[in-house]
Amino acid sequence: MSSRSSVVKNSFAYTIGNLLLKAFSFFLIPLYTSYLSTEQYGVLNLASSFSSVLSMMLMMGLQYSVVRFFADYSNDQEKVVKMFSSVICFISAFSLVISCLLILLRNYWSTYVFDEISFYPIVLLSILISVVQGLYMVYQDILKGMQDVKRSILLTYLFFFLLLGSNICTVVIFRLGALGVLYSTFIVNSIMIILMFVDLVRRHLFAFTIDLGMLKNLFKYSFPLVPHTMAYTVSNYATRIAISNKMSLSMLGVYSLSSQFGNLGDIILNSIQSAFQPWVFNRLNDCDGDKTDDIANTSYMLMWVYGLFFIIVGVFSQEAIILMADKSYIESWVYVPLIVLSVAIKSPLYFYNNFIYYDKRKTKYQFYITVITSIICIVFTFLFVPSYGIFGAVVASIISMIIR
Repeated sequence: MSSRSSVVKNSFAYTIGNLLLKAFSFFLIPLYTSYLSTEQYGVLNLASSFSSVLSMMLMMGLQYSVVRFFADYSNDQEKVVKMFSSVICFISAFSLVISCLLILLRNYWSTYVFDEISFYPIVLLSILISVVQGLYMVYQDILKGMQDVKRSILLTYLFFFLLLGSNICTVVIFRLGALGVLYSTFIVNSIMIILMFVDLVRRHLFAFTIDLGMLKNLFKYSFPLVPHTMAYTVSNYATRIAISNKMSLSMLGVYSLSSQFGNLGDIILNSIQSAFQPWVFNRLNDCDGDKTDDIANTSYMLMWVYGLFFIIVGVFSQEAIILMADKSYIESWVYVPLIVLSVAIKSPLYFYNNFIYYDKRKTKYQFYITVITSIICIVFTFLFVPSYGIFGAVVASIISMIIR
């Protein structure tokens, strides 16, 4: 599947599937804002951000290796099985060790990261979620590397509706608040991990083994990308810490709702990237001179799609929040246009980075740029938030993205 039409078709499939899920999620905003106070919503966002940071660390960048090396190994079943097995088994073992250490050493770090939030059960659940969430993300990258679009989207829908049903039970029926959402997230991700093993074993794509030689090659490619991945996620997490510590958990809840509209932009970027990156890797593997022009033209076309979507989200965000959210969240619409702008600015990076990811010798450059600009973002965030509040955090993000 190497034609230009395939990447457009797969991009459309991923985007429509993910956007429909996001649309369903948006219909739940009235429900969640009614049952979760702004403070509870802030606690949930802080815990979820921590899980995202930790899951990125536990994956060690191997999710990138799966997509990149599958383009090389796709015609060798034995190597594919060794790669999938080595990645999943290593991440599982590594996650177990790190989780145990975090639990044992909780008194030395938890209070600095979760101010006024008890370790049991909120922080413990956040750790457990990061483990299962990371494995499920790797499984999705395996499917995307194989360009198994239908299975990937089907599992995405299954994940959403399981999460929807469990959230209704824990939040609406049992009134567990943010804790209920975390319980649901852990349970549903665990179910998806079981389905991952069933699927891969049934298709003879997994065995409980680690090929150290192959793992070494995967790490040579992925390890330089770990700081790149972590830095961006950590800077987002630092923004939430700054808002919760310098302002309040309630204001973090307000910011969390407004950032949902920025997440819509990220969904567009990630959906198209899911189809675009494997296609680019395959194109570059057998490049005949005119293939790069094909990549450039496709990139140009997709950039117009991004731009149109960002404009629509920015224009109608106020009406959406007024219509759907509880009145305690109304002020969040003020921050949406700038947040959407910060996402729009980074969209060219998605295309450019594919060429860096493809050249196994150049992934180290991602480290330099991302770490430097993320440090800039964190410093500006802590400087701006005390004086300018949420606007200061968003402006810090925009500055770092422009530099990047």
